[in-house]
Amino acid sequence: MTVFTPPAKVYHGTDSSSAESIIQRGLNQVDWRSAAGGAGPDPKGFSVTTDRATAEAWAAYRASERGGNAVVLEADGTALPLRPGSQGVWTDPDELFIGPTDFPKVGPGVFREV
Repeated sequence: MTVFTPPAKVYHGTDSSSAESIIQRGLNQVDWRSAAGGAGPDPKGFSVTTDRATAEAWAAYRASERGGNAVVLEADGTALPLRPGSQGVWTDPDELFIGPTDFPKVGPGVFREV
C-alpha cells in the first residue's frame, strides 16, 4: 500500500473573479457549481496541481472562457485535505483534488495569488 504524502505547494489556475472568491471566501459548493458553467462541476471536486505551468495554462483558458484576467493561486499542500487519484477516480498527471465534502475545511486566506 502506497502512503500519500501531500506536496509542499499546490496551484490552481482560474479567472480573476473566481480567484477573488476563493481567496476571500474559501471553497464552497455554491460558488464551485456556479463557476463550472454549462458543463457542470467536476464530481471529484476542486482540482489543484503540483505543476505551476499547468496552473498557468488553466488560468489562461479559464480567463478566456469566463472573462477577466488569468490568476494562479497557491496554497500549502500539507494544510489541505488533498486526495490523489485512485482506481475509478481519474486524474491528470500532477493533479490532486479536494472533495466537495471537504470544502468547509478550506476557508478564507488558505489560497493566495502568486
